[in-house]
Amino acid sequence: MNVLAAEQTDLCARFGSGKGRKYEDLRWELSRWGTPSLPGVLTRVHADVYDVHGAGDHDVVLGRVLALETVSDREPMLFFRGGFGVDRRPAAPAPDPWGWGDHWG
Repeated sequence: MNVLAAEQTDLCARFGSGKGRKYEDLRWELSRWGTPSLPGVLTRVHADVYDVHGAGDHDVVLGRVLALETVSDREPMLFFRGGFGVDRRPAAPAPDPWGWGDHWG
């Protein structure tokens, strides 16, 4: 698994899309574990896949980590509230945990 840096939105779009060939015209190397290693990422997690579970339009992959490889110390890519990065505005107030009409009395 390759952990992307904040400015690598082009790679995120490439691999997040259901269209096109992910590795076509992309510079990458094969790791000693036989997995694709992308250039300029923050971290690479090398693992043996143990199991895969479908979850909506995603797959949850469980694996045994073999090695962690730190490549860069730049800012990580974050996706939060429908966009990239963390919005600096205050968060919306949390909904009432009781819900309407659930209060005692």
